[in-house]
Amino acid sequence: MSKLMCELSGYVDNVILTTSLVTLAACSYDRYLVITRPLFYKRYMTGRRTLLILTATWLYSMSLSLPPFFEIGKFRLSEFSRTCALTTPDLAGLDNDTNLKNFKSAL
Repeated sequence: MSKLMCELSGYVDNVILTTSLVTLAACSYDRYLVITRPLFYKRYMTGRRTLLILTATWLYSMSLSLPPFFEIGKFRLSEFSRTCALTTPDLAGLDNDTNLKNFKSAL
């Protein structure tokens, strides 16, 4: 499999996985609103708002899967499953990096 095909299939796989998880969360919140606030729900959940939520779900999923294209992690071919999967960079050697220290202290 070429590098481009590996990156493309890894990206599509990540987008679909993330979209399905975020959609399940949105459906759960939708059901929560129906049960806890049935009168408010009819005014709140319009067709336009539903379309906005679906669009935001897809845009969020696509943007979350972009970092490997900016050299933050990589899509690599797994020899075991013959699929491309996301691998993250090894942060073990970056303990002296000030940006990493600032990030850790912010957490």
